[in-house]
Amino acid sequence: MRGEADQDGRARVRGASHHAARTLAPRAVELAAQRQIGRRPRDQPHRGRPLARRRFDVRRRRGIPRFARQVVHVGDLPQRLREPGMGGDVLHARAVEEDGATIAQTLEKRSPAPHAPRLPPCLRPRRRSTVPHPPRGGLTRMRADGKIVLVTGAQQGIGRATAIAFAREGADVVVNYLDDRGAAETVAKEIRDSSRRCALVQADVSSARDVERLVGEAEAALGPIDVVVNNAGVFPRRPFLELTEKDWDFVLGVNVKGAFLTAQAVARRLVARGAPGVIVNVSSGAAYRGSPRGVHYVTSKAGVVGLTRAMALELAPHRIRVNAVAPGLTDTAQPRYGATEAELAARAREVPLGRMVEPGEIAAAIVFLASDEARQVTGQILHVNGGAYLG
Repeated sequence: MRGEADQDGRARVRGASHHAARTLAPRAVELAAQRQIGRRPRDQPHRGRPLARRRFDVRRRRGIPRFARQVVHVGDLPQRLREPGMGGDVLHARAVEEDGATIAQTLEKRSPAPHAPRLPPCLRPRRRSTVPHPPRGGLTRMRADGKIVLVTGAQQGIGRATAIAFAREGADVVVNYLDDRGAAETVAKEIRDSSRRCALVQADVSSARDVERLVGEAEAALGPIDVVVNNAGVFPRRPFLELTEKDWDFVLGVNVKGAFLTAQAVARRLVARGAPGVIVNVSSGAAYRGSPRGVHYVTSKAGVVGLTRAMALELAPHRIRVNAVAPGLTDTAQPRYGATEAELAARAREVPLGRMVEPGEIAAAIVFLASDEARQVTGQILHVNGGAYLG
């Protein structure tokens, strides 16, 4: 914007600026209030058409309506528009200086051009949300695509269902087994039928040497492990008065010590390479409500709960999440030890949802905890029991 001042302090505006200034000139406001801006000094002749018409013509050529720019008084502005950088309709201001003194200033109010009508609210673009959008493809995207998952005790039951579920979600799976190679081969075949890679590694998770070999062979076969599922567990039922030290050491060695050793071996490698990871332990609802002839088992599964929460706190700074699932009465071989089908059916009727939990339903919960959908979930125990325990 260019301006010229006469002896009476009048200002002549020859154009409008598209640049914003951060301060308002009181002198310009006074001139605007007195309608002095735009007047031609009396001692200067016309140059073509009147200045006001030429200004409006420029606006038309630029596609800006007449009301797009107007001079307003500062006192008429809302408080939020008087301060620079606060936003609003009055967007631009520029002072015209003559001999170091501010003599005029215009404020521009932007409005949509006549040929661009205002859209109804239903057609206006939505504001950006801070909530991250789901990945393209929505729920059809594989939740474990490209991950390497180690599942201990994967030859049967919940471990078998978990290994297959991860393969169907796009993961390559390491199947750990103890003694049944044939059952493990069957699981591996189903995984490979899903067009995923699979490695079979025999190991006793209660042995530190076996665990180191397990993790080493797994990474040599498939690559660095991203997720470990500590599913291996035993439950030889014994009455409390007949429980021996050997029984106690055997159950706690597999259920608690095995989870500790496997999680530690994988976590050390994750921290060494600075990679995030997930550890999912398998506890039990019996840890919360007890179980007859299972003092050693209940103690071990309660230990898994404490292990999960303590590891979650220590490993969180390394971006390693640790959670656990606590299955209820599940349709596997474990609850059938010493129980008839009639007894199992009676126990299932006591469950609020009226049936036993399927291994695939436990596997779905484990896959969820290991997925990015649970990226803010750590140190939690997810109960899957049909309502048998509400805690």
